[in-house]
Amino acid sequence: MISLNQLPNVITVARILLVLPIVGLILAGEFGWALFVFFAAGMTDGVDGYLARRFGWVSRFGAIADPLSDKALMLGALCALTWQQIIPLWLFVLLMVRDVVIVSGGVTYHYLIGPFRMKPTKLGKGNTLAQILFVLFAMVLMTQWSWLPSWVNVDTFVMTQWVIAGLALLSGGEYVYLWSIKALRGRIDTELEKR
Repeated sequence: MISLNQLPNVITVARILLVLPIVGLILAGEFGWALFVFFAAGMTDGVDGYLARRFGWVSRFGAIADPLSDKALMLGALCALTWQQIIPLWLFVLLMVRDVVIVSGGVTYHYLIGPFRMKPTKLGKGNTLAQILFVLFAMVLMTQWSWLPSWVNVDTFVMTQWVIAGLALLSGGEYVYLWSIKALRGRIDTELEKR
């Protein structure tokens, strides 16, 4: 029997399990269903976070698994949409390189200077939100529902690709800058301690 304080973790695991159906639905061209499941998975992110904060049901597993589940969800959807040639390969590569640079910077800092927890910046959070909306927009566009407003079209989608690319570069650059400043300060502090 699962206790109530484990509920956020159960929801997080459920979100991870939804990645494969979303990818499968996109690859099968079932964009309406993919949109529904992706939206439902996104809603679970808010629910598990709310429960953890509201009732203090915070755990080490949740702290690690929650951001990983979010990243897996985005990566799976972006990968499938790129495979279907809905999102251009150059944009997918740019988004992946940004994430690799940020993670590599964090790992490098940890091993060369010391433990440090970088909180997401406002620009980083904005970038994540924009990517989520971009994926939703891609799936909505591909449903080709007749009742969609006229601005939901290929031209708007192409324009949003450039916005997503710009945000990825800006937020990635911001993280590199912040990691660099923190690393420089950490090295200076280490040198001072040796004296």
